[in-house]
Amino acid sequence: MKIDEDQPHPFVATRRQMLQACAVVVGAGLLAAPGTRVASALAADDPGTGAGADGAPGPPGAPRMGILALPAGGTSYNDWPVGTPASAIGVQNFVVPGTTVTLPIKAGDVSTILLYVAKRFNGEVETLEGWQCWGYSYRANVNNPSVWSNHASGTAIDLNAVKHPNGAKASFTAAQTAAARRI
Repeated sequence: MKIDEDQPHPFVATRRQMLQACAVVVGAGLLAAPGTRVASALAADDPGTGAGADGAPGPPGAPRMGILALPAGGTSYNDWPVGTPASAIGVQNFVVPGTTVTLPIKAGDVSTILLYVAKRFNGEVETLEGWQCWGYSYRANVNNPSVWSNHASGTAIDLNAVKHPNGAKASFTAAQTAAARRI
């Protein structure tokens, strides 16, 4: 059987499909139903974001991800309050159960849900690699810079994002896709 390179392989999921399968609604507001856009994050202390360790804007002249185009405060793409420093909106560092991976996430229902998803992803989809897993980052949405990212409210996480960059095709296997759908 010949596979058309321009068409998605029937047994290999795109990152978007995996995020849609893994995303959760309750409190976190991460419903990734068909047609929903899910952004990939950059680490808060990654030099490419211009952000400091807590996701606050970097020094003058540092590269920016569109945060200056948005008013201070406001709400993220999923209507949660954004802010900096992270602690001002209830973001705390949490260790994903069964791993050494630490994620900055909004405390409460949001952290309960996102940690549950991350734990299951680690155990059933693929082992988490801490340097590829991100949470809070005070920045605009990558796919739509006119709105705040869900990461700016501490209500979004990226798991093994370097392996599965935003828009990547066929970065998960059929077995991984099935596991994510079970989650």
